[in-house]
Amino acid sequence: MKTIKNKKDVMRVAKTSVELSLRCYLTLPLAVELTRVVPKLKKLKIPQSIRRSKKALEFLAKRNVIIEITSRRGTPPKYQEETINLIHELKTAGKGITNISKETRIPKSSVKYILEHRGK
Repeated sequence: MKTIKNKKDVMRVAKTSVELSLRCYLTLPLAVELTRVVPKLKKLKIPQSIRRSKKALEFLAKRNVIIEITSRRGTPPKYQEETINLIHELKTAGKGITNISKETRIPKSSVKYILEHRGK
C-alpha cells in the first residue's frame, strides 16, 4: 500500500495501485487527481484526524472507492508484532538481552522495554 503525504506524491503513485493511504487533506481536486492517476483505486485509508471534503467523499463513493477511516492516533509503532513476538520467543528460549539485541539488531534498551512493557 502506498502512502500519500502531500499532493505532489499523487504523481509518484503506481498506476496499478488498488489501495492507498492518505496523509493530507482530502479535497475534491485531490480526489479527481487520484482517480485520474490511479484508475483502479478501490480503497482509500484516511486517518480520523485528517479533514475530508464532503464533495470529495461523494465523488469517490460514485466511483466505488471504499473509504476507510482509521482511528489510530499518534506515532505508529516502531516495531512490528512479528518482531516483538520474536523477542519474547528468544527470551523464553533462554537468551539474554544482549544476545537478543545482537540477533535482532535492535538496541538493548528497546529490547528491555519490549520485554517489560509490551506483548506477552
